[in-house]
Amino acid sequence: MVFCHLQSNYRGVGLKSPDIFGVYACYSCHQELDANKVDHQDQLRALQETQMKLVEKGLLHAD
Repeated sequence: MVFCHLQSNYRGVGLKSPDIFGVYACYSCHQELDANKVDHQDQLRALQETQMKLVEKGLLHAD
């Protein structure tokens, strides 16, 4: 499992998106995300699942 930074308007050459736009994924999925081969619905689902895991761990607060 690795932490993948999704494509966003907050990245650039040599800069990753902020961690808030990151998801947990396997290495193969990370490669697909980097190649922009994952549709937006799946990216959103992954972001939701990741953020809920972070909330459960107390690392992200959703009030």
